[in-house]
Amino acid sequence: AIHNHFLSNEKDYLAKAKSLTFNLKKNENLRLSVLSGAVTPDALVTMSATQMATHELQQAREQIYESSTESRRTDWLEENKQQIQAVIGIDPTNAWEYDNDDDRMSEPDTDPPDI
Repeated sequence: AIHNHFLSNEKDYLAKAKSLTFNLKKNENLRLSVLSGAVTPDALVTMSATQMATHELQQAREQIYESSTESRRTDWLEENKQQIQAVIGIDPTNAWEYDNDDDRMSEPDTDPPDI
């Protein structure tokens, strides 16, 4: 099957052969799926390294992805405000908030914004 997919490119053929060898040695579930026929040779050849990874490695990658996505959230502080306040001992019902205009904590504005 690998030969049929990489007829014209020896470099890609060798890279895929190395990837298949490595992943079949490391991933017992993948190996058993191929031996049982659950994964066909054609399907195996078209799988990415990520798809061939062990379940544990896939979970670790997913956690890293979720963590990095969470860290890029622009609303992270607002989403976690109460947890942070509880950890540092601030009453979450306190109405004070961070004011970006003057870079300090202040009471929230009660006046409607100027338009």
